[in-house]
Order: sequence, then structure tokens, then C-alpha cells
Amino acid sequence: MMNDELLTDADRRRCETKLHRLLSWVGTEIPAEIHLGCGDIPLRDTIYKFLVKDALTAVDEGQIHRLLQNLEESELIDEERLKHASLTKKEGEGLCLELAGLLRAIMDLKDVKVLRQKRLLKKRGKHHKVEDIKRWISYLKELKK
Repeated sequence: MMNDELLTDADRRRCETKLHRLLSWVGTEIPAEIHLGCGDIPLRDTIYKFLVKDALTAVDEGQIHRLLQNLEESELIDEERLKHASLTKKEGEGLCLELAGLLRAIMDLKDVKVLRQKRLLKKRGKHHKVEDIKRWISYLKELKK
């Protein structure tokens, strides 16, 4: 196969199908850096920073939201490029890999929100358990009187 051979419609469909299969991005690395309209962002480090934080500030949540929007826009642009642009097979494979990395980054950012919600629910659950125990103790004291 020659490197300058054009990407066929079958190649495009194969890549699109691969990208949209459930969990296709698993095992794919998040790009170390990505260029968005606002400049170059150390994507992998940024996502990792959010994943390991115990608590997110309002500023963090705003950054996550904006980054998620930018990544989703970039992913849509790349998908359109994959569908319609004249690409060599090598360029198409590179774009497909880039798209998988973007999908992985998007899913990880969405996980940041889910993990935070789970932590909050767990914290609330512990608080409610303590309150329930206090009510039971109070009830038992009333029974003893």
C-alpha cells in the first residue's frame, strides 16, 4: 500500500464505525497537548488534574464545561473532515486515531463530573447515617423514661 493512496469511502465508514462502537476509545491515550481556538492546552495533564482533585471549585467547573464544549466542537469538525475531506490513507488513519483520543478526553471529562456527584452523594449518605443514629439514640432515651 502506498502512503499517498487516497482514503476510500469504505475506509471512512470503517473508521466511523470503529469510533462509534461502544467503548471504542478505551485504551486510547488522551493527546498530551491539543490546539484549540484559545491556544495550546496540555490536555492530558489538565484532565488528570481535575480527576485527582478532591473538590472542584466553581472556576474548575467552568473550565471543565468550556473545555468539554471545545473538545466536542473539535471532535465534530474532525468527523466532518473524515467524512468529506480528500485524505490519504495515512492522514485518514491519523485523523481516526486523533478522534479516538478526543473521544477519550471527552469521556474522562464527563467522568470528572460523575465522580464528583458520587462523592457528594456518599458524603450526604454519611451525614444522613449520623443523623439517623442520633434520632435512634434520642428515641431510645425517650423509651427509657
